[in-house]
Amino acid sequence: MSNGGACCASEVCCDPPGARVKAKAALVAMGMDPAQCDILWAWMDYESLMFADTSLRPFVQKIATMARAGK
Repeated sequence: MSNGGACCASEVCCDPPGARVKAKAALVAMGMDPAQCDILWAWMDYESLMFADTSLRPFVQKIATMARAGK
């Protein structure tokens, strides 16, 4: 999997803060106001709708580290 938008948004290629930065940049490029992105993230966090769940993040990062190492 390349370091593309979907890979990053699912926090496989990017850490959680990096994923949000890339996703926000993509949304802003499509015309979304940056402040709206922050409101959207807060709502999506509340509803658990986007990005890896907190309990899943260590597992996702372990898999990503293994993939980068070629294991």
